[in-house]
Amino acid sequence: MLSRKTILATQLITPHPDINCTPGMCLVYVRETFGIQAKYPTATAGWKSSTHKHLNEDFPAKVWIPLSDNPDGHVVLRQPDGSIWSASSPTAGRPVHHSSIEALKKYYNNRLHYLGWTEDIEGVKVVASNAGVTQVQPLPTAPAERAERLVSAYNTSMMALLQEMQTMGLEPWHNAEDLSEVEKALSQSKKWRADHGKE
Repeated sequence: MLSRKTILATQLITPHPDINCTPGMCLVYVRETFGIQAKYPTATAGWKSSTHKHLNEDFPAKVWIPLSDNPDGHVVLRQPDGSIWSASSPTAGRPVHHSSIEALKKYYNNRLHYLGWTEDIEGVKVVASNAGVTQVQPLPTAPAERAERLVSAYNTSMMALLQEMQTMGLEPWHNAEDLSEVEKALSQSKKWRADHGKE
């Protein structure tokens, strides 16, 4: 878990989570809790287009915020008490109210990878906070250059690797070319360490 800091925030639009939902239509559910019209076709598109995203778990107190996960492109609603409302059920027309992010992950057999939280949904601000917005760095064009940055982060920690992937706008291991370059670079790094007695 990332370090926490105090985030001050104001709720601009209050959601109403206890509404019907269509199974599997997470973005539709979350935007409808806020009474917002559709803009993006998927939760992944909404996350990528957000201009008020935060790649951390420094959740502001006393406000409802959207959270995004991968690899399924899932978006949920976080209640101020830390519980989660989600269109999780594949069959029920009602949202599932999970006790925490951990409970949500367990529901999905730990397949979800937390990306971050946003102050907006479908391009509409629902929260105003004093948190700085994480800027996504331009993706280097050369796979080897991307791999170098990723290996450097990997050598620090797995969390650093995931954060670097997020700042580069990469979804974990969805780009086969990047994965191949990272595997090659990690192999070379391990060989160098072994040859020089670093492992």
